Amino acid sequence: MTVRASQRAFLACKTRWLICRNCQYVLSAHTKAITCVKWGGEGLIYSASQDCTIIAWAADEGKIVRVLK
Repeated sequence: MTVRASQRAFLACKTRWLICRNCQYVLSAHTKAITCVKWGGEGLIYSASQDCTIIAWAADEGKIVRVLK
């Protein structure tokens, strides 16, 4: 799995475990630049932003699990 963050306030997550194709999610919920991205284990990715939020994402679905303010 490759995770990339950019200052444009989105998180791109590419999973490479699919045999026949490459699946890509663009996870956008932050309103300001992302400052940190961490693999949380148990299928979660955490992103922190200058908008003072931390978002837990489901890595397999690309959906928000929880928002911490």
